Amino acid sequence: MTLEELKAAFADLHDFMGGSPREVSLVLGSNFTDPSLTLTEDSRYRSGRVREPFTVSVRGETFEEMFAKARVIWDEHRMTADEGSIREMALDIIQLTYEFGECNEAALRQNGKFSARQIDDYKQLAIDRANTMAERGPFSVVEAASSNGAPAYGIGDEEIPL
Repeated sequence: MTLEELKAAFADLHDFMGGSPREVSLVLGSNFTDPSLTLTEDSRYRSGRVREPFTVSVRGETFEEMFAKARVIWDEHRMTADEGSIREMALDIIQLTYEFGECNEAALRQNGKFSARQIDDYKQLAIDRANTMAERGPFSVVEAASSNGAPAYGIGDEEIPL
């Protein structure tokens, strides 16, 4: 792979990953015999909230093999991240509908958790999930006993202060 081909492969992979705040770097190692690609996703939401960072190293016999493996690994990561985003968006749709009688895209974007692209990509899936979640009612909170049978939060009628 020539230097120009390597640059193009980096650019293609970065675009495949969705661009910034994602990074792709090449690590050659101290003896230059064990090269790997490192894929990193920024660990902050646009709102500044910290979330679990994602970093993975990919090895292969050739650069082509490393880039191909990187795409597979990124797809797996994105599917997991997408599922969490869909669930979180569904909960926000329920909350916003409760508070304002409806949920609109501007309200979903306002809290900084979702980009316009995410709303376009996940909106229908999140609506379907919200409807499924809401259908599971009526809701309740069941008192749980501790393992020895005593009340979980106090002795008798007294509550234990936190």
